[in-house]
Amino acid sequence: MKRALVALLGLLLAACQDSPRTDMSVSGPSFDISDARSGGNPDFFFAPPLAATPQPGDPGFDEGAANAVLVPYVRICETDGAESPAGCVTDTTAQVTGSATGLAMVYNSTTQLYQVNWQTKALDVAKDYRIEIWGIAFSTPEEKAELDARWLFGWRDVRNSPEVSACHGTEEFCLINYGQNIPIKVRIEQYVFCPVARNCAVQFVAAGVPANLEATLPPDAGSSSAQLFIPAQSGTDFAVALEPCTAEQNAALENAMDIPTFGPCLHTITDFSQALTTPAVISLCNDLDPSGFGLSPEQNEQLALHHVSEDLSRIDALPEAWICGTPTSGPVASARAGSRLLQLARAAGDRAVSWLTPRPLAASAALIDRGGGGESAVLESFFKLALPGKFQRGSPAFQVQLAGTDVTLTARVTDLLGVGVQNARVHWTFQPPPQSVGADACVLVGGAGSSCASG
Repeated sequence: MKRALVALLGLLLAACQDSPRTDMSVSGPSFDISDARSGGNPDFFFAPPLAATPQPGDPGFDEGAANAVLVPYVRICETDGAESPAGCVTDTTAQVTGSATGLAMVYNSTTQLYQVNWQTKALDVAKDYRIEIWGIAFSTPEEKAELDARWLFGWRDVRNSPEVSACHGTEEFCLINYGQNIPIKVRIEQYVFCPVARNCAVQFVAAGVPANLEATLPPDAGSSSAQLFIPAQSGTDFAVALEPCTAEQNAALENAMDIPTFGPCLHTITDFSQALTTPAVISLCNDLDPSGFGLSPEQNEQLALHHVSEDLSRIDALPEAWICGTPTSGPVASARAGSRLLQLARAAGDRAVSWLTPRPLAASAALIDRGGGGESAVLESFFKLALPGKFQRGSPAFQVQLAGTDVTLTARVTDLLGVGVQNARVHWTFQPPPQSVGADACVLVGGAGSSCASG
């Protein structure tokens, strides 16, 4: 971000000479802009009239990488010019745009810019404002607080010009005439949600239109990419992002699951909290090498994709399915148009002729074909392969022992075919002693290797 100090010094000094007031400040307010050319998100640019035309050679500009499948929103705040999102002091979006969610922008394929016209007559000429560009709709402070901060793509501060607009695309800040109809234009590129890692996909899922997001997976994930396919259906109209989990997220997820997990971890980010009418399909779209999993071919076949809620409190195994096709958002979608060789290679790799048919994991193959996938009506949160298991208690099922006495209980975790599952966790619990048991005793239900304290 770059901070510009506005000092209309000559004008203010002239005003002081004609005025009996001598205590007027000669220093103006501070302004801030956050976009690619000012050190902000390298995949986001303001365009004329609020900034110069984005072009090759600008910091962060990628030819052929414009993201055309979003619906960005313009929001307006009163600002103090702070060099961070905190510069949005008071949200005035509803008052000055007529919509609590802000102004939805429309993509122009010719200019590769998003645009919306903003009538500024509701602005207070005594105040400075911040134009924010969000990749997701919200209307209340509570909804905003729940959002990932990366949905705020960038911002620009503006001030009133009493005569005509003085924004020509070359200023560090903009003077606009509060009362004019101002076109707001921005360029948004493919990795706006992950401009550093450049491994995610982000898209607006319009009602009645299918979406297929592709994320790039780390080199050690065993599969090079994953896709999130959302079938066309009514009741959608939301933004969603797909990305690999961070190392911290993956560790937390593995700690939350008692059955052993394998392969890459995926994370979806959206404000859509309902269940889809037609489930989405999350797929690992390249052959997954299970040689490092330590499983038998039969257990490789039983691996299932699991959905884990954002707070890690709910875990569900998903019905098996996979759908891998040409993505509408993500690494391949961002490739330059006209790359026929890339298109042919992608079609051959995906075997597109059969990509609509769910296929079971191949137990006899050295590789897990496609790595499998699963259907999920719930989008938000985490997805990872795991080996389902069955818990079998040993005998006796519980024991009642005096305090300080060693207790040994046994349990076995097996797969669906009755074969033991390694590295599964079994939880044991203590229960208060019944009245018929002495005060120095306790009841143990589980707890292998644990001691039982009295009272």
